[in-house]
Amino acid sequence: MSSTVASPWSAADDDAGVTPQPCSVAVIYDDAASRGRAIELCDRLIRHFWQDLQFRVNWWKSAHLDDADIAPAAAWSVRHAQIVVFSAVNRSELPVAQQTWLQAALANPAAEGRMLIGFADTSSGNAGAAPALLHNLQSCALLAGMDFLPRLTPGLDVLAGAAQHAQDAIGMTSVLSSILHQSLPAPRL
Repeated sequence: MSSTVASPWSAADDDAGVTPQPCSVAVIYDDAASRGRAIELCDRLIRHFWQDLQFRVNWWKSAHLDDADIAPAAAWSVRHAQIVVFSAVNRSELPVAQQTWLQAALANPAAEGRMLIGFADTSSGNAGAAPALLHNLQSCALLAGMDFLPRLTPGLDVLAGAAQHAQDAIGMTSVLSSILHQSLPAPRL
């Protein structure tokens, strides 16, 4: 499933006449709760950058990544996304098959300035599972030459590198940094 979100205003209303740049986001999620967290992040990005970026968001349920009909489309989406979000709930690590799939899907030597955001939701008390999962995701990002931003919920701790990445790769300075440092409300299900 994908959706494109553009400026809510028409080009005629834009004083500068500047067309927003495309920004592709691929989200891989485990369940409704992890999808809700990713939706909140995407909503915040869209609210803050709607004038500068036209977002195209593709949603992929992690349980479907081994489906022969869905996996190729998901891999293409991930391979061509500027931002990839992996949102999981109480996992200790990525299964080998998913890690192999993710490494192959992220591989795009021609792309630069991409980032993988790893959400590890530990709200049900399995905080020990998050570091292993985030380490798996970080390894995938490093192999693909991507920046990695780990996020833990609740609290949404963000590494200090998020602000620098915002300045270097995306070109948005303090705005993206402030978005990434905001706390998310509990998802509404």
